[in-house]
Amino acid sequence: MNVNINIKALVTPPASGYDCYYNHWFIRDPTGWPVCYHELGHSQQEQTGWFQYRGETEAIVNFVWVYLRHMKSGDHFNAAFKGSMSHSNYEPDDAAVHWMITPNFQADNEMDHSHTELDEFRYQHRGYAKYADIVRLFGWGAWTGYYSPRNKDHNNGVTEDKWRDGLDGVDARTLQFSVQAGCNLTPLIHFWGIKPVNAMTLAAKMKAKGLGECLPVLCLLKRYRTLVPADNPAFNTFFEKIHTGRPIVASDDMRYGRGWYNVWRDTYVAAEGTAAVAQVDSVIKTYFTNNDASCAGQITATSDVARPCKYSWLTEGSPTTFGCKGTTPGTTNGTNTTTTTSSTTNTTTTSTPTVPSTTSPTVPTTIALIVPVVGVLLQSMIDAG
Repeated sequence: MNVNINIKALVTPPASGYDCYYNHWFIRDPTGWPVCYHELGHSQQEQTGWFQYRGETEAIVNFVWVYLRHMKSGDHFNAAFKGSMSHSNYEPDDAAVHWMITPNFQADNEMDHSHTELDEFRYQHRGYAKYADIVRLFGWGAWTGYYSPRNKDHNNGVTEDKWRDGLDGVDARTLQFSVQAGCNLTPLIHFWGIKPVNAMTLAAKMKAKGLGECLPVLCLLKRYRTLVPADNPAFNTFFEKIHTGRPIVASDDMRYGRGWYNVWRDTYVAAEGTAAVAQVDSVIKTYFTNNDASCAGQITATSDVARPCKYSWLTEGSPTTFGCKGTTPGTTNGTNTTTTTSSTTNTTTTSTPTVPSTTSPTVPTTIALIVPVVGVLLQSMIDAG
């Protein structure tokens, strides 16, 4: 609403002297400021299990920008994810490493959601990277397909208690995302620091819906295992990737960000690497009966994500989708189209936007993104139909 007020786009009749505000950043570069979409995400947010997992209040809202940049602007998915947090520097795989190098992960603790400086969700890529994994493995249809029925439930007066169907909100959310994926996502959610509240009851519900062990998740976890920094040099190589130069800044808080890395730059050793690998193995052993299953031909979330032209819940399609192809990652009508485009392709600046130097009143083609903004919020987090 503030955007509309500031650019006076909804004033009728137009204010005296109104010249379309063609140099406003929201006109020239509609996705140039991820923080705007973070706040727009809050406008759709509910503090309930059917909207988000615990601890995700300041995390999941960043995923709106990922959808926009990937589906509407054509960014590589990994670049879109990375750009969704302007002060951070993680692609999905990096977010997994960021979680695996922590003592909480290595001790099989849940991800900290204390809403303090120790919090491991808020304002961090790892706080919402589980959704990047769901999309990379099962496509945007699994993400949007979860929220569409939630919106319909709300409109039809279905209470959250009824939606839970005897489960805790955490477990009900995992179950319903699993329905969209077509297999049991419990091990993936556990990996990301959200344990089932009642594992036996959740497993029974999964079985009742015919949702068995999920080979794509197993293969992803196996690959994540290989990304764990094995020793101090490997840790510092990763530190350098995230914070170039590994600077030591006196004002940094040691509890998060660059300050946290500097605490561990000399103390992370092989023992931490071994503990992280052991925890990945523990998650795999807990949920999979055949740990040696072949991953040949499986999507392991290393390529770009296909852009669907239509969703099962939105049959009219999305006319603003950039180069839509297929309905699942890597397929178009059953034909493999997965590309190996570098994740740095179509990367975008994430700094606070500045007014372009042009003085021409001609509105650029990026204005076409403004109309879908509200629709995207509804498509990817609530419902567009």
